[in-house]
Amino acid sequence: MLLCQEFYLENWDWFVRVFYVVDYLPIEYIEIQLEKLNFSKSDISLAVDNLTNGDNKAITFSNSKSRSSVIVIGKTSNPEEFSNSYDHEKFHLAMHIAKENNIDPYSEELAYLIGEIGFNTFKVARRFLCEHCRENLT
Repeated sequence: MLLCQEFYLENWDWFVRVFYVVDYLPIEYIEIQLEKLNFSKSDISLAVDNLTNGDNKAITFSNSKSRSSVIVIGKTSNPEEFSNSYDHEKFHLAMHIAKENNIDPYSEELAYLIGEIGFNTFKVARRFLCEHCRENLT
């Protein structure tokens, strides 16, 4: 199963696409999505390498020109592992947006940005944070 979510962070003019991968990692599909968002060939190659080699099954790539990001969270074995990857990738997303918008990392604005990312992703992510919900995913 693959869940894909898209949202737009209006206050920061940023488009986000998140892939929540449960059963498999469709690298070719993710590659196409990165191409559609005008990621460079070198970024796409790096993303594919990160997802197919080693234990790294979560990535966040951002394109400052298109003001967009792609997050991929691979299959996890338990809710705690998902939570760790989920928080880690949300942090990367927030920092990419903060850098492009000159947001002070100690500011209230960054806190609001992080909250908005969490708000937008929660409806899908909660399925992976609850053991009962994870068992009922089909």
